[in-house]
Amino acid sequence: MAELKIYHNPDCSKSRATLQLIQERGLPVNIINYLENPPTAAEIYGMCQELSVRPIDIIRSKENKFESLGLSIDHQLTDEEWCQIMFNNPVLIERPLVVNGDQVALGRPPEQVLGILGECQPVTTLTDMDKQASLDFNWGAIKWLCNSQIDSQAQITFGIVHINPGESNPIHYHPNCEELIYVISGQCEHSLSSEVHQLKVGMMLRIPQGVKHNATNNGQEPVSMVICYSSADRQTVFIDYQFKRAYGHIGCYFGQIWFLVVILSATGCLNYRGQSKIDQAYEKGYQAGYNEGFVEGLKQAKDENLQQLEKVAELARIPQPWFIEMKWVILLLGCLGLIFSFVLLMTVIRFRQTYNQKTFDQLTGYVKTSQKEFKELRSEMDLVKNNLLDLSVEVKRVLIDTTKFD
Repeated sequence: MAELKIYHNPDCSKSRATLQLIQERGLPVNIINYLENPPTAAEIYGMCQELSVRPIDIIRSKENKFESLGLSIDHQLTDEEWCQIMFNNPVLIERPLVVNGDQVALGRPPEQVLGILGECQPVTTLTDMDKQASLDFNWGAIKWLCNSQIDSQAQITFGIVHINPGESNPIHYHPNCEELIYVISGQCEHSLSSEVHQLKVGMMLRIPQGVKHNATNNGQEPVSMVICYSSADRQTVFIDYQFKRAYGHIGCYFGQIWFLVVILSATGCLNYRGQSKIDQAYEKGYQAGYNEGFVEGLKQAKDENLQQLEKVAELARIPQPWFIEMKWVILLLGCLGLIFSFVLLMTVIRFRQTYNQKTFDQLTGYVKTSQKEFKELRSEMDLVKNNLLDLSVEVKRVLIDTTKFD
């Protein structure tokens, strides 16, 4: 990476503004006070070449030093001579000059140097929590101070999370990194798979990669925690969302299978009814004395049934599908599917009941805690009241004694 340097005069407003512009971008810069360490005549000439100007164009001809030397821009001096004069008298060099490798820019105005800063990369990340955007949720908020989006060179994710009293963040895990949590205010209960840890100010918890976890604020004030991840591109998988998505897919597939079972069952029923009609037609044809064929028997059937029986005859010519012969197997599969859907529905209901019961128990705990604190406060108020009564009695006694004395 090319070295970025600025020939700086701390007393010049343009020079200070240019330096601030560079530092705000977190760029490493070598600050050279050219009044004390001026560039050589050759370096001045090289910078003029990069600026595509002559040395006379960057000399401060309005400086008192310029006049005291008896110089004039009309003097016919060579470029090398002008460069030597600026080296000997650095106050005459126009400022600020910013050099980035082979590129040079004059910071007048300061924004003019932005064109040569493209190849410079910051070596550090500087963020202000008060200026970072907050990601708000119904349970709290997160502010990210470092990740791959803030700094492309970062190798970790760092932020601050706040959880409101009585709230919990969703159960989740991180498939590509581990997490460190440090409590800076408040308290919370953190669940990791089968483990539950009570955290308070000053405690740190490490959560291994891929472990399901979530935090519940069981205190009376918001809990704030520092969170740090071993990857700048932190990935998160939410269990509730994953469960609902999987359940939705299962429901979709089961619905399609159930629809097919219903269609096949209905077809089997229709085929059974059609077969009954065919058997009746055979019987009627036999009774009519036509034993040579099925169609001839149909023609001698009763007039009111003739049209219906001809349709049945057409059905008789259609080969029977394999699933008609397996109608009992299909019926069994349909019953099993119905039982499976019922069990799945009960599992989901039980899961939600367990979750709601946990939330209810937490709220009950908060109410009991509040009642206990209220009773303690009431006892203290009663004590204060009794003290005031005693004080009132004492004041009355003093007044009576004073009256008697008078």
